[in-house]
Amino acid sequence: AMPTGMMGSMANPMAANDTLEDTEATVELDHSERLEMLEAEVNSEETMTEYVLSGKRDILKENKDTMADLQTSRISTVYKTVTVPKADPSAYLIASIKSADLPYPDLDSADIYLNGVYTNRLEMDNDLSKEDVEITLGKEERVHVSHRNVSKKTSNVLLKGQKAVTHIYETLINNLTDEEMTVILRDQVPVSGNKEVTVETVETAGEPDKETGIFEKEIKIAPKQSEKVRLEYKVSYPKGKYLKETLKTNGRTCPSCGAKISAGLRFCPECGTPVQ
Repeated sequence: AMPTGMMGSMANPMAANDTLEDTEATVELDHSERLEMLEAEVNSEETMTEYVLSGKRDILKENKDTMADLQTSRISTVYKTVTVPKADPSAYLIASIKSADLPYPDLDSADIYLNGVYTNRLEMDNDLSKEDVEITLGKEERVHVSHRNVSKKTSNVLLKGQKAVTHIYETLINNLTDEEMTVILRDQVPVSGNKEVTVETVETAGEPDKETGIFEKEIKIAPKQSEKVRLEYKVSYPKGKYLKETLKTNGRTCPSCGAKISAGLRFCPECGTPVQ
């Protein structure tokens, strides 16, 4: 069970001791079509749970899959539009749910439907110690994001015997709708792993985290308008040495699409799913 606009499906929902008898009318069903019926009656015993579907329906033998709603729950949900331009210049629609409101806290995975359209399948985060659970619903096509490297300038710091490289990035977020939208921008500045290398933040949209360099900013965009966000930082290091930026990996994978997640990233670079 998921919030309005989504549904978590259970495996093999028709195998729970249901009886479907012939009726006079024939209902032709497309592949994976959902049966419209009242909520199933639930009978729980020590070793099994039985879902008894009400009513009578014909299921044609040509059908490969037929789905039936066993239970429906409505949950208070906050929807967010999030973009992580460093990893993926796209915007994603994310549903935030209070952990205490989850009807099935032990649910391992869920099929996500938005307005009746299947979007993706993801592994659920069962860490109930968190106040909120975030679920990615897919790309928000009504928001267009572009991210570019505006400038990279190298200079010498004569008195200190160092070189300094200044990076400037710009992110342009376009609201394609006729309504004002709030987009959450999540970006990152490098974090030095060497005491001889220093990173100075010149301009960001938010205060970077000291350990990860990640920062977040809510941006309100008027209808059919755009907002430009500038990121500038300077990296200083000793002359005679080469500077190399790397993305370290600790073997994490995205619970939604299975992509590898680099260390320091809190969102999947492929689909935007929040990760540990």
